[in-house]
Amino acid sequence: MKKSELRQIIREEISKVNESYASSFGGSRNVDWEMVRDTLNREGYDTPFKGIWDQIMVEKNGVRVGKIDKSGNHYFVYPNGIYNNTPYKWMGLDGFLKQID
Repeated sequence: MKKSELRQIIREEISKVNESYASSFGGSRNVDWEMVRDTLNREGYDTPFKGIWDQIMVEKNGVRVGKIDKSGNHYFVYPNGIYNNTPYKWMGLDGFLKQID
């Protein structure tokens, strides 16, 4: 086996470990943000486009309840519609929904 082939195999195996580690905590570099947005909409939340490409604004009945920062893999909640400036690590959609409900 050539060195380049061996390096490629090692890279692929490390990538699998990194992704499984991230997914075990509910996060991943490959989060399907459109699926997250669609799921939020099905759950009764609005996700209006506000011109901010790396964030998903989340509203319920016209009041902002959260904001997901896609690039930083974290989110914020808005208790009673008020921004509290506390970042929470993105641990998957279920954790986010529990916090904003």
